[in-house]
Amino acid sequence: MAKEWQVHEDEASGANYYFNTVSDETTWERPEAIKKMDEAVEERNEMLGLDWSEAQDEEGNYFFYNSKTQESTWEPPKVDFRVSKEEKARLAKEAAKEAEKAERRAQKAAAQAAKRKFLCFFVSWCATPLY
Repeated sequence: MAKEWQVHEDEASGANYYFNTVSDETTWERPEAIKKMDEAVEERNEMLGLDWSEAQDEEGNYFFYNSKTQESTWEPPKVDFRVSKEEKARLAKEAAKEAEKAERRAQKAAAQAAKRKFLCFFVSWCATPLY
């Protein structure tokens, strides 16, 4: 269990190490239990959406907080992931703009590469002695 592990900082190196309070095991490697818990928290945060986050009060109790509405609740919020037609249209328009910008950057890079190639050829041709 991840609760059994504590994170400590090595004073000499400043690196983190992990101590298991049940088995007295110490390791520099992040324990698998903590990795799994981190993955679960990340997955949960994705499920909560952009506005909601999970937090802890002073007593260690978990609650949920909405940064947009400043609402807090003990129960996990019900998040509606459906996207309105307007939002879909806005996202599609934004994606098209980004694709257009990427295309312009690619064209500019190709033009600059062609210019460099020409200049390199021209400079080497000019530097060739005429006998």
